[in-house]
Amino acid sequence: MSWGKSIDRVDDAHEAYVKACQTHGADSPQAQAADQKADAEEARHIREHYKPGFRH
Repeated sequence: MSWGKSIDRVDDAHEAYVKACQTHGADSPQAQAADQKADAEEARHIREHYKPGFRH
């Protein structure tokens, strides 16, 4: 996946988390699930695009 598409996925996941917090409250199961997904997308982005020698 390209760097741009990957960072867009991170942004989308973060926006979903913010929306879940606003809609259901930060302690809700929906917000917690969205937070976990956002963390996973960020970790994937870092693993895929910040390897030694990677240039973007």
